[in-house]
Amino acid sequence: MDDWTKQVEEVNYSVLASKLNAEVAKSTYAGSRAAHLPSLNLVGSSGYTTQLRSLSTSVPTTYYSNVLGLQLSVPIFSGGLTTATSRQSAALYDQALATFDLTKKTNATAAKQAYLGFNSGLSQVKAYEAAEKSA
Repeated sequence: MDDWTKQVEEVNYSVLASKLNAEVAKSTYAGSRAAHLPSLNLVGSSGYTTQLRSLSTSVPTTYYSNVLGLQLSVPIFSGGLTTATSRQSAALYDQALATFDLTKKTNATAAKQAYLGFNSGLSQVKAYEAAEKSA
């Protein structure tokens, strides 16, 4: 019977989907907690401008610009949005874990019932065969 319940946890699509949902909720929670942390970003841009005429010359002039820099963002206060989002993500993560646990238990119970039903049917067949031999 343990093999059947183990198989349910490893192969059943609803259990696997519920597990993946819990993992997504966990990473969302980690991301919302990281909103409190400073971030360092690499930013860059590239472009060019062409002037066909200028006052001093009639020769077209092209200007190229490439900019690369680091941007440091330090969150100081966001009006409670970050805290509320973090609490919401934590609650959704708890909900996903509870749903995963319920799905796993429900499917394990169904597997146990199927196993017991199979063994019961097999025992009935053996009993009918024994009754037929004795008759």
